[in-house]
Amino acid sequence: MADEPVPGGSVLRRRRRVLLLAVGGLLLLTVGGVLGAAFVKSPAQVAAEQAPVTPSVLTAPVTRQVVGATVVLRGTVAGAQDVEVTPAPSATGESAAGAKPVVTAVRKQAGELVGAGNVLAEVAGRPLVALHGAEPAYRDLRPGDTGKDVTQLRQALRELGFPSAGDAEGVFGAATKKAVTAYYRSLGFSAPSTGGATGQDETALQAAEDAVTQAERRVRDAKAGGPPTAVADAEADLATARDRLTGLRARTGPMVPLAEIVFLPSFPARVTKFGGKVGAPVEAPLVTLSSGQLEVAGRLDPADRTLVRPGAAADIDAEVTGFHGTGKVTEVGQPQEGAKAGAQQNQTQGQASGQSFVPVTITPDKPLDAGLIGQDVRLTLKFAQTAGPVLAVPSAAITSSADGRTHVVVAAPDGTQRTVEVRAGKSGAGLVEVEPVTGGLAEGDRVVVGR
Repeated sequence: MADEPVPGGSVLRRRRRVLLLAVGGLLLLTVGGVLGAAFVKSPAQVAAEQAPVTPSVLTAPVTRQVVGATVVLRGTVAGAQDVEVTPAPSATGESAAGAKPVVTAVRKQAGELVGAGNVLAEVAGRPLVALHGAEPAYRDLRPGDTGKDVTQLRQALRELGFPSAGDAEGVFGAATKKAVTAYYRSLGFSAPSTGGATGQDETALQAAEDAVTQAERRVRDAKAGGPPTAVADAEADLATARDRLTGLRARTGPMVPLAEIVFLPSFPARVTKFGGKVGAPVEAPLVTLSSGQLEVAGRLDPADRTLVRPGAAADIDAEVTGFHGTGKVTEVGQPQEGAKAGAQQNQTQGQASGQSFVPVTITPDKPLDAGLIGQDVRLTLKFAQTAGPVLAVPSAAITSSADGRTHVVVAAPDGTQRTVEVRAGKSGAGLVEVEPVTGGLAEGDRVVVGR
């Protein structure tokens, strides 16, 4: 049988449709109201939007500070000069085949401080010592020698507690020989001798002493019964023998070989590089020392070359140790290619190998501690700076009129503005020194820098 329609079903369906239509209408009315509110404006809103826009200004405060340009770069503390030392080979230090002398001990490693009188290394069992002196060593210093280098040697030994006051000025005499012998003994070595390992001096001295003895006997025999002429001849021979012995004694004995000394102008110094190792032949340079008044070698970007001049003030800061000092630029070199410097130095300066730079030398105002040798430091170079705090405004605040005068515009809190003529001074880091010519200008005032 077919299903019979449910009574009242059509009525329910009609009610549902009416309800849905009512809800939809309400939604349409709501959306329409919102959209209408968005586009419908009141007369006050329309008038406000049509009114001219009030111009706005950008301002910056007037400050009181030091004005000037600065350049920041990296540098390395080093002595005023680097001394390269390579012991000169000697006959006793080489084999018959001419082999190079061998490093037998390293006393001072790279980075270590060196004091006056210290042993740097041992070559072929002999010491290489550092002594105080401004003149470089250029020869063996032997008994009987005279000159400024002898005076320098004696002064260096005197400073170490080995005086030689009995000798004449600038002479390597008997007192100097005693001082040299005592100094080498204090190091644990025997003093070198002019006769070397062969003992030639001893043989020559013995022969000279024997000649004196024989001459004395001939004088004695001549006086015992010989003719007057024989006595005179014997006495003359004796005088000659004695003179030869005296001269030989003055020219022989303890000496200081060129291969065993290096003179440095100031101490302490620092070993910046040791180029040898125990058991290896000596290669040049064996030791590189940094000595003299400490300076800072900076590496300036070539783009800043025209800004930096000798005399510019510099701050020296070692971030690792907290050291702070001041100095002045004493030399600005010519651009160089970074490839000429060692890779390690480039890394220290924070520059890639091959990058060009301008070498700059900064001399500290006060002597630096030797412990800073080799330290990487930050350099802040200051130039064109005011002597003290001055009124300063941003460079954008300075304007010029047709007559060449300069002025700034001061904005008051109430929005009013006034023009103040100023005299511009030094500039740097975006600021300009100003001095008011007409009108008032004070720290804290706000000047117009843009509109």
